[in-house]
Amino acid sequence: MIILIILVLLPWCIRNFLIFSEFTPFSDEVYVVLITDDHNWRVQGEHYFQLNNSMLTRIAGFIKDNFREYIYTSFKRFLIFWSPYTDEMKNLAKIYKTITWLIVIPFALTGIVISRKRWKISGLIVLFVAFHALLHAASFVDKGLIYRYPIQPFLCIFASYAFWSIYRRYNPVKNI
Repeated sequence: MIILIILVLLPWCIRNFLIFSEFTPFSDEVYVVLITDDHNWRVQGEHYFQLNNSMLTRIAGFIKDNFREYIYTSFKRFLIFWSPYTDEMKNLAKIYKTITWLIVIPFALTGIVISRKRWKISGLIVLFVAFHALLHAASFVDKGLIYRYPIQPFLCIFASYAFWSIYRRYNPVKNI
């Protein structure tokens, strides 16, 4: 199991070594939980980042001292995470992501509701999707929405489940 974990993380660690000259599984975005659009808060976040404590202590201190701002910023990141596009995207990407997102999300939500009868099977996937969204809302959401990519296959599974369930319900041939 340890060898498997090492094999999975090794390419990322090598990438970080080549880019940041640090052999670590973490990227330089570890401290972005402290960054916001407000310049004064950004300076304060940089102050916490430069302390000689552990990263967890710095982040906890910053959140404790700026709890309301942190919650507000996390809520904004949550909305960005689930939005079909961001302002920084090119127009063609906005069109593509909006169309696909407007098709996948309603069917995925329908699939989640329909699958509640088999919650023992699908509950873990729903939990992963929720965890992934909340994790990035609490820490960082990029403007290209690439951190949303890991959950898209799971959303497509629920969307296809919804489509198939609706199809079977209204199809006159029930033995498929």
